[in-house]
Amino acid sequence: MTRLILLSLALLALLAAGCQNDPVGMTPDQTLTPTVPDKGTAELSPRDLWTDYNASLEAEYEVFEGLYTPGTDAILGGILQSWPGTYAAGITIPAGALPDDYGPVTISISVPKFKKHVPYEDQPPMVIILEPDGIQFIEPVEVMVYYPPWLDDPDGSPLFKVFCMQPVYVNGQLERVGYSDFQWLDRGTVTATPGPLVFQVPHFSRWETGQDEPDDGTADPNDDDLPPDITELP
Repeated sequence: MTRLILLSLALLALLAAGCQNDPVGMTPDQTLTPTVPDKGTAELSPRDLWTDYNASLEAEYEVFEGLYTPGTDAILGGILQSWPGTYAAGITIPAGALPDDYGPVTISISVPKFKKHVPYEDQPPMVIILEPDGIQFIEPVEVMVYYPPWLDDPDGSPLFKVFCMQPVYVNGQLERVGYSDFQWLDRGTVTATPGPLVFQVPHFSRWETGQDEPDDGTADPNDDDLPPDITELP
């Protein structure tokens, strides 16, 4: 049984215990395997990186937190209470993710809240915060989230981009925002309701996911409010 199915079963148990709504896309036979389509290199807009990172600093989050003991398999997650509808988020940590002598560590996954009475276009970007920031894993940790339905374009591409945001500060000031660990995911359409996004992370930080949208060339890299050049960081 895969870790994703275990996570789905655990979150389904939470749904049954604390929610009267039917679960959305969470049954084990609807689980998805991440794929990496042959789409070439990433093309991320400097404007989007800069804007989304700053927006993530101001956003409010739903936080799921727990104490993890290395050497054990663990599942952390829950139902997003602020989102319209029934959606979940969670992570699974394999027993070999950290050295056995690492010691217990508090981990958390934070997902942006849906802000009532705020237009859809003004909702925060889908930036997921995994903490403690910077912790490195021997075996990758699996993340499962749903893309916010209010940001989704059902007629758009089923491809989604996932990447780690890499802010660069100089003398305490944000100078630029790069990215690393770029992945393409195929969310698929298992049912009329699109399934969750599932991806693996080698370390904790801020991870953003977004629906694939071609760059229309309107971003100005010489804008005074933006850094002059942003490329993938090693």
